[in-house]
Amino acid sequence: MRTAIESLGQHYKVYTLNSDARALASLFTMDGRLEVYGSRSMSGPVAIDAGLRAEFESGKYTTWDITYSDIEALSPDVAVARGSNHTIVQMKGKTVHRWNRWMAAYKRGADGMYRIQFLAAFPDSSSTSRP
Repeated sequence: MRTAIESLGQHYKVYTLNSDARALASLFTMDGRLEVYGSRSMSGPVAIDAGLRAEFESGKYTTWDITYSDIEALSPDVAVARGSNHTIVQMKGKTVHRWNRWMAAYKRGADGMYRIQFLAAFPDSSSTSRP
């Protein structure tokens, strides 16, 4: 289960760095929800795709570093995880660093693949490794 969740996280990273909103939306369950501080709530792949397209139009992600603090199985088909990430976004000629904490719930589908049911990200006020 841990390997599957971390693999999903690597796909999330690759799709983000490639500004591929549709591929990112496919990582969520049909009723999946994305809550990012400063953005509107997004529920379902269509809304997540649209919301991430708008995000990618405002800037290009050049770095996406993620760490996992915990990954825990709640049942054979449900897991939760939390961690932190650091991103660098090029926005209007400026380099913007973002440090976030995140928490997520994952659900394994009939195809055996885990998908994100809920993901929330918010600023990490405790980060000290800033340039």
